[in-house]
Amino acid sequence: MKEIIELEVNGLTLVGAYGRETNIDDWVNGKDFKIIGGPYCSIKDLPEMAKEFDVLEFLTLNGKVIHTEIISQDLKELMYGSEGAKCIH
Repeated sequence: MKEIIELEVNGLTLVGAYGRETNIDDWVNGKDFKIIGGPYCSIKDLPEMAKEFDVLEFLTLNGKVIHTEIISQDLKELMYGSEGAKCIH
């Protein structure tokens, strides 16, 4: 029987900034994104974001989830093991 683990995952929801449609390539290339209910950010802020949050969820302007990225190293290791976590970004 598998063990059930309950987790509380803290996340941020992001959309493309300044009315731009969300595109993961834009995130990778350092363009700005808007945190829903918060300030603007970019991939340059990732080290600080990872101190407080576990995942980033990227939405289109009409609210469709297009990508979820795990940014917490601890959560990556829990899900994929210590070796597998190194391969996931």
